[in-house]
Amino acid sequence: TTDDLVNTDIVVDCLDSAKSRLELAALCKEAIPPIIHGAVAKWYGQAGLATPENSLIEKIFAKQVNVQKEPVKVTAPTVYHIASLQSSEAIKYLLNYPSELINNWLSCDLLSTDFQKISS
Repeated sequence: TTDDLVNTDIVVDCLDSAKSRLELAALCKEAIPPIIHGAVAKWYGQAGLATPENSLIEKIFAKQVNVQKEPVKVTAPTVYHIASLQSSEAIKYLLNYPSELINNWLSCDLLSTDFQKISS
């Protein structure tokens, strides 16, 4: 609930569906804590810093709410990589360090070793 988030400094998104992420983003907009977003699928992952102002979660997942999917297969290195990025972003936020991901997100494809910062 929103009441649970009022005194929260930051939320780390480790959810596995677009619907859950959008619900979390809506709760955080009311309570104001930013969300350290992370998502993984196979060799692909993404991470970013979602705030009420940048609506990152809505921009990424708005069109995926009603999409029925089979369980996503994931490689362990992808999970470790995205979790590391999320941890780094959380620490930077809590220490008031600037982040390149506040209005962007990082997309990575570990199979092809491709990393891109994408503007939201």
